Amino acid sequence: MRFALGVGILAIVQGCASQSVSIRSLPPEDPAAENAAAVESAAAFAAATKANGADTKADAALILAVHSLRLISVLVVGPFLVQFVGRWLAVE
Repeated sequence: MRFALGVGILAIVQGCASQSVSIRSLPPEDPAAENAAAVESAAAFAAATKANGADTKADAALILAVHSLRLISVLVVGPFLVQFVGRWLAVE
């Protein structure tokens, strides 16, 4: 029973966790090289954004739909889960 409850709670809140882990380090200090790299990066980003504009809009719509569905499921199932856990703890 406790295992099933734990699995249920994890299934509901699984969307709250980060989907990736990011580890960053400090780059070497060279302002001129950093400025040149920033200009090149901005140009590459602008070109990529133009090339993938339609794909980005479709991806954003899909992400918005998934997050909306998660929010609705939490709002609908959440109160029942709270009542269930409250009763379960009151019994023990």
